[in-house]
Amino acid sequence: MKIKHPIGLAFLGLCLWLLFWPSEKDHLNKQMAELCKKDGGVRIYETVKLPPEMFNEWGGLKNKKFTRQNNKDLMLIGNNYILIEESIYIKKGDLQKNEGVLLRTHSEIRRTTNNTLLAEAVQYGRAGGDRWSAGMHSIDDCPNEPIDLFNKVFSKEGAAK
Repeated sequence: MKIKHPIGLAFLGLCLWLLFWPSEKDHLNKQMAELCKKDGGVRIYETVKLPPEMFNEWGGLKNKKFTRQNNKDLMLIGNNYILIEESIYIKKGDLQKNEGVLLRTHSEIRRTTNNTLLAEAVQYGRAGGDRWSAGMHSIDDCPNEPIDLFNKVFSKEGAAK
């Protein structure tokens, strides 16, 4: 049998390969979903009522001081609480070369007087790994809902939670 259109067949084969062969993005998304299933999400162990003067006019916490220590971001909240956030690369890649990145971020709020853990959250994020992109790489995260530890842990005295 003689092939009449070898270029067309090669093009069809390439299209099928692009459609069905898993990309690095697919592998990273699968890995991220498995990791997120194990430990992703928010866990609240204790809630705290703070005096109204600890909040600004929009309801957000004020008197926050930011610092960085040993690859951890620290946010002091008043004199008694601290948010500690650490991000670790599970897979580090060059997004300019369409390589994928997978990151795990662990956040926790602690009482500084006795180091009690009030809440913690784990989130995974993936960027890149696309077969091709038109200038902007794709991103995904897990869990997909926003993680807002402050509003889950802290509330104004006298306000219903």
